[in-house]
Amino acid sequence: MTHAALSRPELIARMAEVFRTQGFAGATLAELSQATGLKRASLYHHFPNGKAAMAASVLNDAVAELDAHAFRELAGTGSAQDRLSRFITGFSRYCRGGTRACAISALYMGADEATIEAIRGHLDRWIDLLAALFGRQSASTDPQTLAGELLADLYGALTIATLRGNSNDFQLRLARIGARYRQTVDQRQRAW
Repeated sequence: MTHAALSRPELIARMAEVFRTQGFAGATLAELSQATGLKRASLYHHFPNGKAAMAASVLNDAVAELDAHAFRELAGTGSAQDRLSRFITGFSRYCRGGTRACAISALYMGADEATIEAIRGHLDRWIDLLAALFGRQSASTDPQTLAGELLADLYGALTIATLRGNSNDFQLRLARIGARYRQTVDQRQRAW
Protein backbone atom coordinates (compact mmCIF):
# COMPACT_ATOMS: atom_id res chain seq x y z
CA MET A 1 0.00 0.00 0.00
CA THR A 2 1.37 3.40 -0.88
CA HIS A 3 1.52 6.11 1.75
CA ALA A 4 -1.02 8.18 -0.18
CA ALA A 5 -3.53 5.35 0.16
CA LEU A 6 -3.25 5.07 3.94
CA SER A 7 -6.55 5.21 5.78
CA ARG A 8 -7.03 7.60 8.68
CA PRO A 9 -6.61 4.78 11.26
CA GLU A 10 -3.35 3.77 9.57
CA LEU A 11 -2.12 7.37 9.60
CA ILE A 12 -2.92 7.64 13.30
CA ALA A 13 -1.19 4.32 14.03
CA ARG A 14 1.97 5.51 12.30
CA MET A 15 1.88 8.83 14.14
CA ALA A 16 1.33 6.96 17.41
CA GLU A 17 4.66 5.18 16.95
CA VAL A 18 6.42 8.53 16.57
CA PHE A 19 4.73 9.91 19.69
CA ARG A 20 5.49 6.68 21.60
CA THR A 21 9.19 6.96 20.91
CA GLN A 22 9.61 10.75 20.90
CA GLY A 23 6.86 11.99 23.22
CA PHE A 24 4.73 14.99 22.36
CA ALA A 25 7.54 17.53 22.70
CA GLY A 26 10.06 15.47 20.75
CA ALA A 27 7.83 14.45 17.85
CA THR A 28 8.59 16.80 15.00
CA LEU A 29 6.46 17.44 11.95
CA ALA A 30 9.34 16.13 9.85
CA GLU A 31 9.24 12.79 11.72
CA LEU A 32 5.45 12.61 11.56
CA SER A 33 5.64 13.39 7.84
CA GLN A 34 8.25 10.70 7.28
CA ALA A 35 6.32 8.10 9.29
CA THR A 36 3.10 8.71 7.39
CA GLY A 37 4.62 9.39 3.99
CA LEU A 38 2.67 12.65 3.77
CA LYS A 39 4.12 16.06 3.16
CA ARG A 40 3.52 18.65 5.88
CA ALA A 41 0.78 20.31 3.82
CA SER A 42 -1.04 16.98 3.56
CA LEU A 43 -0.67 16.42 7.30
CA TYR A 44 -2.28 19.81 7.89
CA HIS A 45 -5.02 18.88 5.43
CA HIS A 46 -5.85 15.81 7.55
CA PHE A 47 -5.17 17.58 10.87
CA PRO A 48 -5.84 21.33 10.39
CA ASN A 49 -4.85 22.19 13.97
CA GLY A 50 -1.40 20.69 13.49
CA LYS A 51 0.50 18.60 15.99
CA ALA A 52 -2.08 19.15 18.74
CA ALA A 53 -4.79 17.65 16.51
CA MET A 54 -2.51 14.76 15.62
CA ALA A 55 -1.82 14.13 19.30
CA ALA A 56 -5.54 14.32 20.10
CA SER A 57 -6.28 11.70 17.44
CA VAL A 58 -3.51 9.44 18.74
CA LEU A 59 -4.78 9.92 22.30
CA ASN A 60 -8.35 9.07 21.32
CA ASP A 61 -7.18 5.92 19.54
CA ALA A 62 -4.95 4.85 22.44
CA VAL A 63 -7.74 5.41 24.98
CA ALA A 64 -10.19 3.42 22.86
CA GLU A 65 -7.67 0.59 22.49
CA LEU A 66 -6.87 0.50 26.21
CA ASP A 67 -10.58 0.62 27.07
CA ALA A 68 -11.30 -2.23 24.63
CA HIS A 69 -8.43 -4.43 25.80
CA ALA A 70 -8.47 -3.80 29.53
CA PHE A 71 -10.94 -1.47 31.17
CA ARG A 72 -14.07 -3.05 29.67
CA GLU A 73 -13.14 -6.22 31.53
CA LEU A 74 -13.81 -4.50 34.84
CA ALA A 75 -17.53 -4.30 34.05
CA GLY A 76 -17.69 -7.84 32.70
CA THR A 77 -19.03 -10.96 34.33
CA GLY A 78 -17.39 -13.16 36.91
CA SER A 79 -15.81 -12.58 40.26
CA ALA A 80 -13.84 -9.46 41.05
CA GLN A 81 -10.66 -11.56 40.96
CA ASP A 82 -11.54 -12.89 37.49
CA ARG A 83 -12.32 -9.41 36.16
CA LEU A 84 -9.07 -8.11 37.64
CA SER A 85 -7.12 -10.93 35.96
CA ARG A 86 -8.76 -10.18 32.60
CA PHE A 87 -8.03 -6.47 33.08
CA ILE A 88 -4.33 -7.16 33.69
CA THR A 89 -4.19 -9.55 30.72
CA GLY A 90 -5.85 -6.87 28.59
CA PHE A 91 -3.31 -4.28 29.74
CA SER A 92 -0.57 -6.67 28.65
CA ARG A 93 -2.25 -7.09 25.24
CA TYR A 94 -2.49 -3.30 24.88
CA CYS A 95 1.26 -2.87 25.44
CA ARG A 96 2.08 -6.03 23.49
CA GLY A 97 3.49 -7.93 26.41
CA GLY A 98 5.72 -5.09 27.54
CA THR A 99 7.32 -4.45 24.15
CA ARG A 100 5.35 -1.30 23.30
CA ALA A 101 5.28 1.88 25.35
CA CYS A 102 1.93 3.45 26.14
CA ALA A 103 1.09 6.28 23.75
CA ILE A 104 -0.95 7.97 26.47
CA SER A 105 1.94 8.34 28.89
CA ALA A 106 4.31 9.30 26.05
CA LEU A 107 1.96 12.07 24.94
CA TYR A 108 1.76 13.56 28.43
CA MET A 109 5.32 14.89 28.55
CA GLY A 110 5.47 18.26 26.82
CA ALA A 111 1.85 18.18 25.67
CA ASP A 112 -0.40 21.19 25.47
CA GLU A 113 -2.88 21.87 28.30
CA ALA A 114 -5.84 20.43 26.40
CA THR A 115 -4.05 17.10 25.89
CA ILE A 116 -2.88 17.02 29.52
CA GLU A 117 -6.41 17.70 30.79
CA ALA A 118 -7.83 15.01 28.49
CA ILE A 119 -5.30 12.48 29.78
CA ARG A 120 -6.08 13.41 33.40
CA GLY A 121 -9.80 12.99 32.71
CA HIS A 122 -9.27 9.47 31.35
CA LEU A 123 -7.00 8.62 34.27
CA ASP A 124 -9.65 9.77 36.76
CA ARG A 125 -12.28 7.67 34.96
CA TRP A 126 -10.02 4.61 35.00
CA ILE A 127 -9.28 5.04 38.69
CA ASP A 128 -13.03 5.20 39.37
CA LEU A 129 -13.57 1.97 37.39
CA LEU A 130 -10.82 0.19 39.30
CA ALA A 131 -12.00 1.59 42.64
CA ALA A 132 -15.44 0.12 41.98
CA LEU A 133 -13.77 -3.27 41.60
CA PHE A 134 -12.09 -2.89 44.99
CA GLY A 135 -15.42 -2.08 46.59
CA ARG A 136 -16.25 -0.13 49.68
CA GLN A 137 -13.77 1.74 51.81
CA SER A 138 -12.18 -0.31 54.53
CA ALA A 139 -10.12 0.63 57.54
CA SER A 140 -6.88 -0.13 55.72
CA THR A 141 -6.93 1.60 52.34
CA ASP A 142 -9.62 3.36 50.36
CA PRO A 143 -10.50 2.00 46.90
CA GLN A 144 -9.29 5.13 45.07
CA THR A 145 -5.83 4.74 46.61
CA LEU A 146 -5.71 1.04 45.70
CA ALA A 147 -6.77 1.86 42.14
CA GLY A 148 -4.04 4.48 41.81
CA GLU A 149 -1.47 2.08 43.23
CA LEU A 150 -2.49 -0.64 40.76
CA LEU A 151 -2.12 1.72 37.80
CA ALA A 152 1.22 2.94 39.16
CA ASP A 153 2.42 -0.66 39.47
CA LEU A 154 1.30 -1.53 35.92
CA TYR A 155 2.83 1.57 34.37
CA GLY A 156 5.98 1.15 36.44
CA ALA A 157 6.37 -2.43 35.21
CA LEU A 158 5.82 -1.27 31.62
CA THR A 159 8.31 1.56 31.93
CA ILE A 160 11.02 -0.69 33.36
CA ALA A 161 10.36 -3.35 30.71
CA THR A 162 10.50 -0.91 27.80
CA LEU A 163 13.59 0.84 29.18
CA ARG A 164 15.35 -2.48 29.65
CA GLY A 165 13.94 -4.08 26.50
CA ASN A 166 12.91 -7.04 28.63
CA SER A 167 9.37 -8.28 28.06
CA ASN A 168 10.01 -11.41 30.15
CA ASP A 169 10.59 -9.17 33.17
CA PHE A 170 7.28 -7.43 32.39
CA GLN A 171 5.39 -10.71 32.38
CA LEU A 172 6.93 -11.75 35.71
CA ARG A 173 6.04 -8.41 37.26
CA LEU A 174 2.47 -8.63 35.92
CA ALA A 175 2.07 -12.06 37.49
CA ARG A 176 3.18 -10.68 40.87
CA ILE A 177 0.99 -7.59 40.52
CA GLY A 178 -2.01 -9.73 39.61
CA ALA A 179 -1.49 -12.08 42.54
CA ARG A 180 -1.07 -9.22 45.00
CA TYR A 181 -4.19 -7.32 43.92
CA ARG A 182 -6.35 -10.45 43.56
CA GLN A 183 -5.41 -11.22 47.16
CA THR A 184 -6.31 -7.65 48.15
CA VAL A 185 -9.71 -7.96 46.45
CA ASP A 186 -10.32 -11.29 48.17
CA GLN A 187 -9.37 -9.92 51.61
CA ARG A 188 -11.56 -6.86 51.16
CA GLN A 189 -14.55 -8.95 50.11
CA ARG A 190 -14.17 -11.30 53.09
CA ALA A 191 -13.97 -8.31 55.45
CA TRP A 192 -17.49 -7.17 54.48
